[in-house]
Amino acid sequence: MEQQLIEETLSFPTDVFAFDFMKTVERVGAFFNLYHYYDDNKALFEKLEENRSAELLASNQFFS
Repeated sequence: MEQQLIEETLSFPTDVFAFDFMKTVERVGAFFNLYHYYDDNKALFEKLEENRSAELLASNQFFS
């Protein structure tokens, strides 16, 4: 949900937030929630990335 809110937020003109305070608060909250999610799970994402790299290397085929 946060990712969708952020993408939608970036598509809005900047003056939208000057008129709707609650929308602004909701959008700022989404940015913080997503940031903290990635920050809290940083080690997990790094481990997944390492595993994925190893899988890609193992599945790589060379043709001669």
